[in-house]
Amino acid sequence: MQTKENILKTALELFLKKGYEKTSMNEIAGMVGISKPAVYHHFKSKEELAINVIDYFEQKVTAWNREQTRNLQTFPEFLHFFISSIPIFRKIEDVILDKATGNEISMGFNDLILALSKQNETVKNKINTIFHKTQNALKTRIENAQNYNLIRSDLDAETIAVIIHSIIEGMGMISNFEDEEQTEIYQNIYDELMKILS
Repeated sequence: MQTKENILKTALELFLKKGYEKTSMNEIAGMVGISKPAVYHHFKSKEELAINVIDYFEQKVTAWNREQTRNLQTFPEFLHFFISSIPIFRKIEDVILDKATGNEISMGFNDLILALSKQNETVKNKINTIFHKTQNALKTRIENAQNYNLIRSDLDAETIAVIIHSIIEGMGMISNFEDEEQTEIYQNIYDELMKILS
């Protein structure tokens, strides 16, 4: 299992540095310190490896989310955490790779999956599934908050989940072009959302 995870992490790192097309299985094997046939023992093709990188991303981010939110008691706490975590989502590859990548990479993970999804229908469907899981998890939390009268019950939980998810994804992209962390803006977004929801 350790070798397989090393292959996935190494492949992701090289994809982010060089792009998917310019990364070879030979390079991945060399960086891991194994033979090329050993890589093919775990993954039949580079395409299969890329698909497994997406699965690995989902596992790592899900585990990170669970760990970070396990002590949050209310929906407002949960919402505040996720909006204030936008800078982390912008550099989500650091969470996946368990290290700060700094200027080592030429593209972010979101750029990579966008490029891969344009080339590969399986990747596109996987990302779509991940987005729907995220929105469904948000919807469940919103419905629970509505049941406890923490937020307005007349709002459609599914629509609010899509709006919150879109804000987080959109701000994550916009923050790539900002020179400074937009802490005050994130707080303002949270405050305005809570005015709408309360």
